[in-house]
Amino acid sequence: KDLKFTERVKRAKEWFANNPNPYVKIIPQIPLKSKAHLKQILKEVESKGGEGIMVRDPNSIFEAGRSETILKVKSFFDKEAKVIGYKEGRGKYRGEVGSLKVIDEDGNIFFIGSGLTDDLRKNPPKVNDIITFKYYGRTKKGKYRFPVFLRIRDDYEWKK
Repeated sequence: KDLKFTERVKRAKEWFANNPNPYVKIIPQIPLKSKAHLKQILKEVESKGGEGIMVRDPNSIFEAGRSETILKVKSFFDKEAKVIGYKEGRGKYRGEVGSLKVIDEDGNIFFIGSGLTDDLRKNPPKVNDIITFKYYGRTKKGKYRFPVFLRIRDDYEWKK
């Protein structure tokens, strides 16, 4: 239980070498040499359809749950969209904006609720305001993965 991460990986490899299991695979651990190396590995993982990588302190001790010794790294993109409506919030946000109904310049209509502060839910961007949102790639059907509101844009020229 109190072993460093590198020792736990070593023991797991030894154990599965003697007890093969077709449902378990030890993921290769790659020591990072630099920020450029991290970006290179991330690009390789994402090019194969992976969402991102986990960076871990090799000397960390196991912790159940969230840990400050592990960092999830994944790329995100940002884009603009126009507010065309709202969806009412539920629960805590009843009577406020739950999400913004938006359209991007390609004509895709979708909702963004993540990233809205309590103040923005009470005083949301106006219809026809341009916003910037971030997303983590797109699905096979072209939908944005995990769109998150970033800011209202007052300096963006809408192309449609």
